[in-house]
Amino acid sequence: LQQVNVQKTWTAIEACCNDERDHLLARLTFLAGLKPRHIAERYPDLFPDVSEVYRVKRNLLDRLRRDPTLRRMCENGRNGRLVE
Repeated sequence: LQQVNVQKTWTAIEACCNDERDHLLARLTFLAGLKPRHIAERYPDLFPDVSEVYRVKRNLLDRLRRDPTLRRMCENGRNGRLVE
């Protein structure tokens, strides 16, 4: 059941990504746990400096916060119910 919830959460996160750069940033941040500085160092062609990583990440997080599916999943989880 937990694996299903993880898959549904990840599907919702990917749906909020506008392009491959967002997808990469989501994977590096949420799955790999990389800091913005490390992302900028590893992918200078996509993120010329750390401020660009922060900008893209902030925009992605704003979209995630507004996403109705993720909001519902978070609310269900806080109430102790199984995530849909």
